[in-house]
Amino acid sequence: MHKLALGVSLLVLALGIGTTHCQTPGDFEVENLERQIDLKRHYVDIIEKYELKALKNSQKVFVCGWSATWAHAAHLMVTSGSDKGAKPLKTSPYLDPEGVPSTAGCLIADLPEAVSVGEKVVVKCHATLTNILKPFPKTIKQSEKQRVVYEDSLHVASMYEVLEQTTTVILSPGSDIMSKTMSKVTVSANKLEYGPFKNVKAFTPHPLRLHYIHNQPYAQASKVVREIQLSLWGNIYVEETYELKNGGAQLVGTWSRLEYQKNPRMQDGVLKEMVAALRPGAHSIYFRDQIGNVSTSAVRHMEKNVVVALKPRYPLQKGWKTQFTFGYSTPLDGALFKTPSGVYNLFMSFGPTIQDLTVDELEVRVVLPEGSSSIHYQFPFNVKKSFEKKFWYFDTTGRPVLVLKMANAVPRHSVRLSVDFKMDASAVWRKPFVLTLVIFAIFFSCILCNRVEWSIGGKGSKTSQPSGQDEKTATSVEKVLTDRQTLFEKLQSAISAIQATSTSSQALATVDAVESQIKETNVKLKELAAVIEKSGSPAWPPLKALLPKERDLLARSSRHLSLLITSLEKGQLKKEKNRKYALDERKAIETLAEEVQDGIEEVLAALYQG
Repeated sequence: MHKLALGVSLLVLALGIGTTHCQTPGDFEVENLERQIDLKRHYVDIIEKYELKALKNSQKVFVCGWSATWAHAAHLMVTSGSDKGAKPLKTSPYLDPEGVPSTAGCLIADLPEAVSVGEKVVVKCHATLTNILKPFPKTIKQSEKQRVVYEDSLHVASMYEVLEQTTTVILSPGSDIMSKTMSKVTVSANKLEYGPFKNVKAFTPHPLRLHYIHNQPYAQASKVVREIQLSLWGNIYVEETYELKNGGAQLVGTWSRLEYQKNPRMQDGVLKEMVAALRPGAHSIYFRDQIGNVSTSAVRHMEKNVVVALKPRYPLQKGWKTQFTFGYSTPLDGALFKTPSGVYNLFMSFGPTIQDLTVDELEVRVVLPEGSSSIHYQFPFNVKKSFEKKFWYFDTTGRPVLVLKMANAVPRHSVRLSVDFKMDASAVWRKPFVLTLVIFAIFFSCILCNRVEWSIGGKGSKTSQPSGQDEKTATSVEKVLTDRQTLFEKLQSAISAIQATSTSSQALATVDAVESQIKETNVKLKELAAVIEKSGSPAWPPLKALLPKERDLLARSSRHLSLLITSLEKGQLKKEKNRKYALDERKAIETLAEEVQDGIEEVLAALYQG
């Protein structure tokens, strides 16, 4: 077998189709074949509708394609029946080279029932192709339109003779055609209709080449990791990490945002917004990139789903890349079910939630609750399976993770994924039990810490508590210092009152009362200082350093008040010279007050610890 035919065989194997050898073609003829090629997006959808007539009793039908086209197939499916009742058919590659040229490959589809001679049957082949639209030219400037080339065959690669065939090519609106194959073509708006072609022999190619302006962005992801984390306490957490690029022609030269905003035509082919469709009831939606949270998004709660419009931090020009994370939470209703036998069934979409996205490498991670077992999944396409462990808050044995990987994923792969598992009833309550133990351990540790004596000397230590006489002295010193601090505060209040009201009556009374009390407390403080010095208390050095500062603070405050009163009586209080002096003096007193306060705390600490 030639290389191209062998490539098709390997492709269908990768798509999850079984193999069949040495089959003979079923005896059919194609009365009518309608082929539709959808070029509206950056990937291509092809639907081929065969109206077959049996020339012989058979239950197998051959569906073929050109190797150059099928080599780009990410999704390939054959169905039978009407559009509403269409059912996928079991297929296998036809590996016998007899009757099949090297430029084509075939599938053998098993019909639901055998077809008798003269009976008719309708078969459809659905194919999604990626990386088949080639930018031409490959590089463009900001002001230039993106042009692509699509190459195929007008005639389908059929094992049977085709009595009549038509090919319809659909382009996106505004896609100007630069050049096209001229063969029985009718052009109307964004649609090209080729044919009808009569009595086309089996495997008769007819080149089709379209060169046109493609004004749609190439939303391609090199990798998407979709993590679905299930919690039996009411939520499913979904987080998707994207490595996204706008493929197609590469942008060269400088890019101007001003020109981009001024000229709407320059916005063609730019990925400005992505749309994600979430399950009903989705909440706690977030969208962030490497810089942080991206707030340019809009959420609409519809009747059947939640639609999120995601706008990247900057418009994604042709050839540009970005990375971001998109996540949300959704309720269990409609997604998780439990059978009478105790088996849980989880149903979630397999593909990414962003629409019209092709993914080179898709990884779906289903994180099940801790204690899950007998894990099985059901999915109609071929994927690589593996298992991992993930540890989350208060997990002990870890959560089982079902990892499914698929290459070259397209929107048609976003079908329902079913995961079945069993759950030990005790595992559900394991985390609340662990949480309760942790809280109990924290409270017990706090109680224990309060009960334990952490001082080096212990309770019997000489320095653990002051003696009765020392405690009395300490109390007296504390009272005298507190009283003197009160006097200082009265002086400060009188100073503030003069500056606020420009009256001296209250200040004069304060000066007379405070000065007499200062003299009284000076005597008491001197006596207590002598006692402390004589006892050799460790409080004497800080008290000795404090006394001059404390006396200076009171004297300076009293002097400042007296000067303010004098200035007020002479009418010179508001002169610039006096105002500047008052401000400087106030700052100096505040600084000295802080030093005195620190000294008092040091003295008292030494007294009560001594």
